[in-house]
Amino acid sequence: MTKEEKYKSLLPQVQGLLSGEPDSLANMANLAALLHQEMGFWWTGFYRVEGEELILGPFQGPIACTRIAYGRGVCGTAWKEKRTVVVPDVEQFPGHIACSAASRSEIVVPVWHKNKITAVLDIDSKELGTFDETDKQYLEKMAGLVYGPQKDIWFAAGCFWGAQKFFKRIDGVDFTEVGFANGVYTDTTGHAECVHVRYNPDIVSLNKLTELFFKVIDPLSLNKQASSRSLTL
Repeated sequence: MTKEEKYKSLLPQVQGLLSGEPDSLANMANLAALLHQEMGFWWTGFYRVEGEELILGPFQGPIACTRIAYGRGVCGTAWKEKRTVVVPDVEQFPGHIACSAASRSEIVVPVWHKNKITAVLDIDSKELGTFDETDKQYLEKMAGLVYGPQKDIWFAAGCFWGAQKFFKRIDGVDFTEVGFANGVYTDTTGHAECVHVRYNPDIVSLNKLTELFFKVIDPLSLNKQASSRSLTL
């Protein structure tokens, strides 16, 4: 079975395991245990954001560093840069924190809740080059389930920064980012500005998000930005 096949078979188990449990700490514990057991990682666990530090949370494997400062090591860097960090060789990573000399490669995935990083999922391997885009793709999906089910939607919107700020205010939206639909914009490609919204359907429905979107964006407006309008949520 390939790595991707393992992840595909594991994802429904993760969804079933975490479904209906509102306690994020319990979900972190079960997710760490399931990933560690089924994927055979050397160390699997979470660090929780507390002030300007990451504090050790539920984990499987040898003893680990208890506290990691903001921006330090792989975990602190993933938190600071707000992105998943894949490290093929930890000895080549500037400022790597060696909790154990046995760790050779690592991946750290931010856990988002209400548009803030509240924890990171940290996984270590005793082999070089263990982690790749496949791990990143599936681990981000699984980490996103810690606070409940999540779905994704992309809204095309001129002035995408303003649209992103609007969506951040909506209860049930856990993560937003801006970019261009299907590629990078140039005068010839014409890729549209869009906002990626990740939301909890148990809290806010797609219909509600769409309704709110059309209250601030005029779909008939072309090549112009309308006058500012405010909307009370």
